[in-house]
Amino acid sequence: MNLLDTLNTAASFFVITLLVHIAICKLGSPRNFMLKGLVLGCFSATGCAVYFYYARSSSLLGPYIVFSAWLFYLMVLINLLNSVTLKMLANLYSAPAGTLSAQDFGLAFNTEDGFETRLTMLHSSQLIHIQGTTVTLKPKARYLMAIVHQVKAVLSIE
Repeated sequence: MNLLDTLNTAASFFVITLLVHIAICKLGSPRNFMLKGLVLGCFSATGCAVYFYYARSSSLLGPYIVFSAWLFYLMVLINLLNSVTLKMLANLYSAPAGTLSAQDFGLAFNTEDGFETRLTMLHSSQLIHIQGTTVTLKPKARYLMAIVHQVKAVLSIE
């Protein structure tokens, strides 16, 4: 098996694993998201190794690519969907017209966790607009949150 075949096979295993993961998340409970993902990734990498063994290939590149890509997917997705900054944007996204008073917004987050730093970062990234005592979501952030909302809905992540 040449390198292109190995990459194609690994990509196929990854895409199939991703589709199975989405199905498991949609049909099952959102609990134990990470554990389900890790078990599925191990199963997929093992399946890929078995496939390569029966294809008479001694290369471990395929299973390595599948497992590495799977871990990258899990880490990026988990970190992105559980970030405090993203939760701050989600709070604004779910508010009427994307606007909350600074007091209501601040009640949802602990100031000791870097609230002011994150708020400043969101403002400097042009994701929110701060005017007096209100914080408003900007169009760029609305677009980002619409995408994140859809990903969470597909994976049944709360």
